Amino acid sequence: MRGVVVVFGDSITQMGHGEGAWVACLQDAYSRRADFLNRGFSGYTTRSVGPLLDAIFPPEAAGDGGGSSSKPYLLTTVWLGANDAASNDLQHVPLAEFEARLGGIVDRALLCSRAVVVLTPAPVDSAAWPDRSNAASLAYGRAAARVAAARDGATCFDAHAALLEAGGEDWKAMLTDGLHLSRRGGEAVSKGLLSHIEEHHPDVAPGALKQDAPWWRDLDPKDPAAAVAAFLDGEGGTPGERSAEVAGPAAAADRS
Repeated sequence: MRGVVVVFGDSITQMGHGEGAWVACLQDAYSRRADFLNRGFSGYTTRSVGPLLDAIFPPEAAGDGGGSSSKPYLLTTVWLGANDAASNDLQHVPLAEFEARLGGIVDRALLCSRAVVVLTPAPVDSAAWPDRSNAASLAYGRAAARVAAARDGATCFDAHAALLEAGGEDWKAMLTDGLHLSRRGGEAVSKGLLSHIEEHHPDVAPGALKQDAPWWRDLDPKDPAAAVAAFLDGEGGTPGERSAEVAGPAAAADRS
């Protein structure tokens, strides 16, 4: 059975699908190895997501004490702070409150997840969003890093730095409207995040996970059940195995 990856956050997570979008790229890397639950909520903050935590990380679904392998989620990403750092009265969450609430969210996620990655707020174009600034984004990002560093099983991916590095002087091209990610931005985040997972959480990286069924070329057309049964019994499909049909020149045809 496939594991589950939860992506939890605000509009940058909600809008994470589509060609080149960061969640879509991440999901492609986990193809046939994990299912994805997108729990992105546009406009939400660490304060406003509080009432949703029981539904996303139900206490009764927490690991049964059998170690991390008994937890229902392989991995959870938490990407909040862009709205908390805004200065408008409807969304602003003071820094100290943000850090405390983010800590509570990560604690809840860890109850149900083998690993948690907290992402720092992305850079923002203040000319397009006057109630937001990179100085505030950086401050909230440092708080996010402190939250992750204080908890076993959690790490922090510096999305802010990754986007600036990928964009260079043209970093605003990483954004569509000064806040949300463009295709280039989404690809930069997904690439950096995958490398982070491989380095810091290798047991839940795509290459460590077994696909959930054999490749079609490995099936006996007259008796496919035998190959599937052998695969499920552990006789095939070692973790990270990629059939030549995917990497070879006839990949497009072979996938049909």
